[in-house]
Amino acid sequence: MKKILTATIVLLSLCLSSAIVNAEVDVEDVTVDPANPDALDTVTITATITSDDVIDDVIIRIKECDDNMCLPTENFDMTLLNGKYSITHKLTYEKATYFSYNIVTTINGTEIEAGFTNVTVTPASNGGNGGNGGDGGNGIPGFELIPLFIATLIVIFYLRRKRSR
Repeated sequence: MKKILTATIVLLSLCLSSAIVNAEVDVEDVTVDPANPDALDTVTITATITSDDVIDDVIIRIKECDDNMCLPTENFDMTLLNGKYSITHKLTYEKATYFSYNIVTTINGTEIEAGFTNVTVTPASNGGNGGNGGDGGNGIPGFELIPLFIATLIVIFYLRRKRSR
């Protein structure tokens, strides 16, 4: 009985001592340029990422959102340049009010996420079709038909008056 108990304690000790410990990853000095982008702008995200272990890969997950929905999250590789990881990305959603990014560092096959951070975006102007008919995004649909209706009434009135002479 003592041999089984001793063997179990030794086995558990070996299991616990061989547990993989996640490396500490420090994601610091994250900058977004421009700080307050407009929709459809090109943004550059730069971060200083350090670890005691060798960093295998750094990706960034970006999703563009408005108040009602988010586009699917996209993954991009960040490049290391002068000790900083960076990426230049063109925003694509013209109605976006913010975009979120999440920096994911891979060390020894383990992904370590920093968590999503939101950046406010100014939506592109809703000019409709540029004022060439339609509602232009703000007016009453079909309002441009009123002058046509009035012109038709004037022509009908003029033709009736001419026939009555």
